[in-house]
Amino acid sequence: MDVTINNSFAKTVFLLSSVAMTSLLTACSGGGGTTPPTSPPPPVNAIPTVYAGTDQTVFETKNVVLNGAISDADSTPTFEWVQTSGTTVNLEDDDTLSPSFATPTITTDDILIFELRANDGVNTVVTDTVQINVTNVDEITLAVLPKAGVFPLLLAMAEDDLLPISILPIEDGTQAQALFDSGQADGLFVETFTGAKLRSVIPDLTLVFPFTWRGYFQVADASVSSFADLQGKTVSIPGPAATTTAGSTDIIFRAAAKRQSVDPDVDMTVTYQSNLADALIQLQTNVAQSLSTSSPFTTQIVNDSIINGSSLDNLIDFQAIFNGPNAVPNFPSVPVGQMPLSGLHMRAAALDTSGKRNAVELILNRYADAANRINTNPDSYSDSIETEYNAVFGGVNTPAFTADSLVSSVLNGNLVYRTDITTNVVQADLSTWINELIGTTPDANYFNSDFGPFQSGAGGVLPAEVVDVMALSLADERLAWSTYDAVLQRFGTDTRPFVNIKKAEQSHIDSVLGLYNTYDEPVPDDETTVDPIVQTATLAELCQVGVDAEIANIKLYDDTVLPAVQNYADIKAVMTRLRDASENSHLPAFKRCAG
Repeated sequence: MDVTINNSFAKTVFLLSSVAMTSLLTACSGGGGTTPPTSPPPPVNAIPTVYAGTDQTVFETKNVVLNGAISDADSTPTFEWVQTSGTTVNLEDDDTLSPSFATPTITTDDILIFELRANDGVNTVVTDTVQINVTNVDEITLAVLPKAGVFPLLLAMAEDDLLPISILPIEDGTQAQALFDSGQADGLFVETFTGAKLRSVIPDLTLVFPFTWRGYFQVADASVSSFADLQGKTVSIPGPAATTTAGSTDIIFRAAAKRQSVDPDVDMTVTYQSNLADALIQLQTNVAQSLSTSSPFTTQIVNDSIINGSSLDNLIDFQAIFNGPNAVPNFPSVPVGQMPLSGLHMRAAALDTSGKRNAVELILNRYADAANRINTNPDSYSDSIETEYNAVFGGVNTPAFTADSLVSSVLNGNLVYRTDITTNVVQADLSTWINELIGTTPDANYFNSDFGPFQSGAGGVLPAEVVDVMALSLADERLAWSTYDAVLQRFGTDTRPFVNIKKAEQSHIDSVLGLYNTYDEPVPDDETTVDPIVQTATLAELCQVGVDAEIANIKLYDDTVLPAVQNYADIKAVMTRLRDASENSHLPAFKRCAG
């Protein structure tokens, strides 16, 4: 028989044979000549593995944490951190693998190198290095008007007292000019059209980034829903007494009135007050029938009026006049119902230095982060903003501001922050709009496109569930508008409360359409069919129909719409505003009408 033995088998046989032979020889020797077996050599000591962490790039005067790691299979090595390059810093907790330090104040970019050394007492010391690139940041000084656009910046400052920024509060643009002339200011945080106007006296002023996209309203009672309703009446505009005329509020007020074919100098009386409190007194005593300013200050006035039993509201939405679905011209680069209101402006000379340019980059990022958080959860940050606002603007003639008004204005959609649309995207539309407001088109050098975008969370692809409830909301608001329109056609175009509520429903429709534009969703066709009861019921019966419709509307938002949009702050804000309008305004009006 032929037998094939593979290599492994052969090796095994040889090994067993060797062991057997050794045993036999040992037994035969009787033990007299036995040589003790030698001890195996001691194991080789393992060499430590050292990792000093990932390289980092940070701004000066910021806290840095190093993240080292050491492993050793057979011992616990001692270790130490040693700085080998760059400006010397003080390592805190340097007896741990995660020491920290504050980056130094520098005049040029610096590189700090740290070495982590491990010693197990046997092997040569093992090392690894980590590099911290420190970017020079020079503090910038901004002249700032107390407008809503600055609130995210105030939050960023409240959370980081080392933010490289100093604010010079101002009451109007003429004060900014003096600060620039004296060399005290590097930049300016004001309305975009105010900055463009100041370029005539500050030639190298550039718009770095446009921010607040919603804000200005006309506050009045329910008798006012358009500028035509203000003809023959008095309007109060607050601001510094000497410069209110042609100030930011006056500029946008006049342009909005012109859009509705009303001339403030001919068709109404316009009064100027030194501050918002004096303007409000005029409104409360009926010296003026309307007041023009921006949210959250308008929201604060409305909230106070509800507490006091009045019926004031933000009844003329300037943003809708300029960029609503029916606005001519409108501005396709800007979401429906919004406008590029505030902006960070910088002198070109300041941006020529790397330190100040880096500071702008840092501040823009912090602003965007704060804006996103305010949009998402204003209640968590409103107190910090109120405290910082009072600290910064307490010494100048500014409107009073409360945290509650900020929360309300965000939740009802009257204040929306956008930081995801860059200057170059809106340049053409913004040029046209600025020309409409101040009669001058800014030259191309006014627009600086070197920064951004700084994403604030708006936009993106929506899940089907959210798209579906947006469609429900739009259909519901369209049905309400069509129903109330049919009532007015039957009983007269001035029939109350249908005339005012119909106008409010149009505002609601515009708000929802703005969301479709923001998220680039196709708008559903309008397939509204009005219930035939409108043609047969009495007015009192139709008021009861309104009561039932508003109750159903509130339930729709509570049970279906709002639960679906909780993770979308901008959509939630609009839907909450529409829901609350049904409960707080429309429902009480229809109940009074129904008797």
